[in-house]
Amino acid sequence: MSREDAIRALLEASIEMGHEFDAVEVKAAGESTDTHHLAVVAKAVLGMTNRRDGGIVAIGINDDLEVIGLSVEQASTWSYDEVAAKLAPFADPHIDFEVYPLEIGGRTVVVVDVQEFAEMPVICSKDSAKTEKGTIYVRPRGQAKTTNRLTSSQLRELLDLGVEKRLASVLAMLRRSGLVMPPPEDPDSAEFARERKDFP
Repeated sequence: MSREDAIRALLEASIEMGHEFDAVEVKAAGESTDTHHLAVVAKAVLGMTNRRDGGIVAIGINDDLEVIGLSVEQASTWSYDEVAAKLAPFADPHIDFEVYPLEIGGRTVVVVDVQEFAEMPVICSKDSAKTEKGTIYVRPRGQAKTTNRLTSSQLRELLDLGVEKRLASVLAMLRRSGLVMPPPEDPDSAEFARERKDFP
């Protein structure tokens, strides 16, 4: 199953259930050139990137999970390049994402597929109608909302994820430098790989 198909299935399941999942946030139709609408989307994207495994922000679906869709003009403002340029001032460090225009129920929806942060939690770096500079937005597990009010356990979870990412980065650097040996190869896995080479 392609990533696009997986996103469509997740979004359709959310619509069928009639509520957002913690990995799915929906936003009304609008253009990225509308500064208020962009701020609404930016806040959702910031929350998703600070969530383990990231999530999706679907534009063109209202709060009642009704697919309104985007006009051709609206959808054209949500290209990857447009979104990357407009989200960049909101995020420190940058956010990794992809943009997928999808047909859902015969209407066009644009989905921003947000990856979890690469090494450290992303901090909002721009004040707007919906965002506050210096704030960390999250979309906590089990909650279908983006918030900047973290409980102590949510903050620990976010910090733990950051520590895991940083540790993996340091270990990779040490392996590249030869200071740490790579983990031993699983003998069964190595044998399987050798046997596969015998097949055309």
